[in-house]
Amino acid sequence: YRGTGNIPDLVASVLMALEKFFLETADKFKDNQLELWLIYLLKNTSSPAIYSLVSSIVIANKDKLFNVAIIIFQIKEFILFDNERLIFDRGHNSQLTVLQNMFGGMHHSKEHQDERIEASKEKHRSESLEGLFLYYQMFRRDGTDEAEAKDRQERLWKLLDKYYEELS
Repeated sequence: YRGTGNIPDLVASVLMALEKFFLETADKFKDNQLELWLIYLLKNTSSPAIYSLVSSIVIANKDKLFNVAIIIFQIKEFILFDNERLIFDRGHNSQLTVLQNMFGGMHHSKEHQDERIEASKEKHRSESLEGLFLYYQMFRRDGTDEAEAKDRQERLWKLLDKYYEELS
């Protein structure tokens, strides 16, 4: 929805606005309210665009959204898709800038183009679900006790075992 698919501009705009809302307000949610909203979105959609949106929020807020990430990790193809998104995002900013400099941008307004360029510079755009999977196995933030970190590892390893079993 951020330039990688062929969807109506209105739908892309709504998705980008929802993503921006969650990214900008993630720290304002109390307790696990953000987690509950994101799980609600995942459980009530069949759209990969919503999964992409939630993945973006999870990657940007990885230390508080493990329970959402583990839902996304259940779909191994989505992890592969996210790797493609990462490759696309790495070149997207320069493509938008070149288009803007050469042709005045795409058919969208300058404000729209500027918004997309700024969004592509956000730190979490250079991270992936695969990297997040590794992060949860190797690191724990302050406030995460050893038992919780061990539980996360075991849940992730169980998921990897399931993937390996499917290969057999």
